[in-house]
Amino acid sequence: MKLKNIFILALILSGLTTAVAQPLDASRPEYVLQVADTKFEAKDYFTALEWYTKYYDVTKDRGAVYKMGLANMYLRDYAKAEQNFSRALARDKKAGGDENPDARLYYGMMLKMNEKYDEALVALEEYITSATDEGKKNWAKSELEGARLAMRMKENPQLLLENVGGKVNTPNAEYSPSVSSDGSTLYFAALRDGKVTILNGKEGDYFAKIYKATKGADGNWVDPSVLGGEINRIGTHQGNVSVSTDGKTMYFTRFAMAGNDIGESKIYYSTRSGDNWGAANEVKGVNGTWIAKHPCLGEMFGKPALFFVSNMEGSKGFDIYYASQVNDGEFSSPTKLPGTINTEGDDVTPFYKNGMLYFSSNGHTNIGGLDIFKAQWNGSEWTKVENMGKGYNSSADDTYFTMDNDGNAFFTSNRPGPRSLKGKTCCDDIYTVKKEPVIITVNIDVIDSKTNTPIKASTFDITNRSAKGGSDKKTADIYTSTIPAKNSYLAIISKPGYYNDTLEFSSVDIDKSTTIKKTARMRPLPNIVISLKATAQSGGAALAGVNYILAEAGSKTADGKTGDMFTTTLTKEKTYRLIAAKAGYVSDTVIFNTKGIATTTEIEKVLNLKPKLVIVKRNEAIKLNNIFYKYDKYEATEAHMENFGLAKESMDYLYGIMSKYNDMVIELSSHTDSRGSDDYNMKLSQRRADGVKKYLVDKGIAENRIVAKGYGETQLVNNCGNGVKCSDEEHLNNRRTEFKILSGPTSIEVIEQQPAKN
Repeated sequence: MKLKNIFILALILSGLTTAVAQPLDASRPEYVLQVADTKFEAKDYFTALEWYTKYYDVTKDRGAVYKMGLANMYLRDYAKAEQNFSRALARDKKAGGDENPDARLYYGMMLKMNEKYDEALVALEEYITSATDEGKKNWAKSELEGARLAMRMKENPQLLLENVGGKVNTPNAEYSPSVSSDGSTLYFAALRDGKVTILNGKEGDYFAKIYKATKGADGNWVDPSVLGGEINRIGTHQGNVSVSTDGKTMYFTRFAMAGNDIGESKIYYSTRSGDNWGAANEVKGVNGTWIAKHPCLGEMFGKPALFFVSNMEGSKGFDIYYASQVNDGEFSSPTKLPGTINTEGDDVTPFYKNGMLYFSSNGHTNIGGLDIFKAQWNGSEWTKVENMGKGYNSSADDTYFTMDNDGNAFFTSNRPGPRSLKGKTCCDDIYTVKKEPVIITVNIDVIDSKTNTPIKASTFDITNRSAKGGSDKKTADIYTSTIPAKNSYLAIISKPGYYNDTLEFSSVDIDKSTTIKKTARMRPLPNIVISLKATAQSGGAALAGVNYILAEAGSKTADGKTGDMFTTTLTKEKTYRLIAAKAGYVSDTVIFNTKGIATTTEIEKVLNLKPKLVIVKRNEAIKLNNIFYKYDKYEATEAHMENFGLAKESMDYLYGIMSKYNDMVIELSSHTDSRGSDDYNMKLSQRRADGVKKYLVDKGIAENRIVAKGYGETQLVNNCGNGVKCSDEEHLNNRRTEFKILSGPTSIEVIEQQPAKN
């Protein structure tokens, strides 16, 4: 079934017809029919239609109506073809016969190409039921599946389809666009006469030529210019132009007509130097006695290759071939693409970019006549062919797909347009398709599940499950963001006083601008009490008089208390820092939070404070804190000392040091203030030094390791001497007990003492 081959000619010759001499007896219907049949057999359908119409007007012969329908179909006037096939079927039914059994097949096709898919299904199913020709029956089944596909297929709202405009397109045919990589230059082929050209010897230079248009500053195409004689040879048709990605090589065809058919078509190439194209040369390796057309440079198996279309031996109609490049303008023997690409129908106008082959076909299931398809080359084979869908494809013929580096596509179509030479679908125009950016927005609002009122200042943690990387975390009343297509997401929404809520959303199946709306319904946490109980210890022993400081993370205020224990009430979903400090100890800090606590809870924290250490050197006096005597007393006993418990701690402190450093000999000295006589104070201080020495000796320290010495008021630490009026605190500073190393270690490490208390 090669009806569609005739359609291919219509892509080029839609504006051409031959002159016809008036019959000797134009009034006789048989002579009019003879002229019509002759022109029809010569594929001059424009002229044949004119004469069939004259014949039918006189005879009302239903056979002429059928031929008129065929001529309209070949001229791609689908509306009139549908009308004439319908009339032919009606006349057959009225006559009680089936003079033109294929009329129903063509009628179904025209209904499909006029987008009357429901009616097309009925007509094609009726034809399939009665058809006896298996080839035509299979053809009808393919058309039937195409109509069903068209009914299922959705429009793509993201495709912005535009006719490239009247500077490029005319009422006649423009086809085979080839756009430069940067999208600024458009090459195409065209018949530029705005009328049907009658080939009567007076037609002049009517041949199809290759043109160049450039894009103006406003984004529109300016007046095209015809390329010079290096490309457009006088007396022959040029077409099927394709320019390489680097813009330096042009491939195109030169073809000649044999009557109303293509007699010869060969592929040529030209190279550009500066702004000028050089003389064209015939491409070696792909031309022959067959038709070679639709060239496009691409790649196969990692090497440059020329894709093209031919009907050479082994082809089924027109098929797509490739040939590997050997040198400039020279290619290897052609290889036919496999059956995943080529079909029983016509497979034409290939375009290759980044491993993807785009082409048009009427053999694959289509929604019109010729649809645009694509298939990916994975390095060893072609993937399953995919229909490009509505927008790119219509109910008419869509061919010559090409694309610039930004993804802006151009193609040829005879879909109804602004101007056409004869009928709405006669002639091809060039269209461009831009993909409107898909903008996907997600909005998440948050409400209280009990009150249904909005919750403000929630925290949104959004994770893209389809991509590596961190999450998008922000605090807001409503989460709003744009997301890329083909991704899935997880959202965790949190708010103090509420259970977290988790939402999922996806942009995987979204192909148009959309707003995804989600609502997080937050359940309030129950009324609970969270309390804190904090204590401090050192070496396993509890510490008293600890200064506790509690602060909420990020807050500049704090809650403080000094005591044996710290207790307070905490807030839900907060993070806290607790510090415990005490003189003579290194502070300890603990960080904790109340997140996720849903029941009344007491949090217990124990902080560990390590004693501070100081270095004492030989002959350096160290004061023993908290050793105070009652008036005129000197023994190291509870009866003689004020607050014997604290005094005992200080004496035990010294005992611990001497036990640790068992070769250490010390001087243990006692001092008084200036009140009282000098002699009395000297004797009193000696007795007090002896009292502390006795305490240490009684605990096991060797007597010869301690030299007790009373200094009275001879070593005051301030100016509170005899007769000087001073405060009790100033006199207290002078009443002290000290020790210093006389022999043994040159220095020792001891725990820092707590401040003196009185």
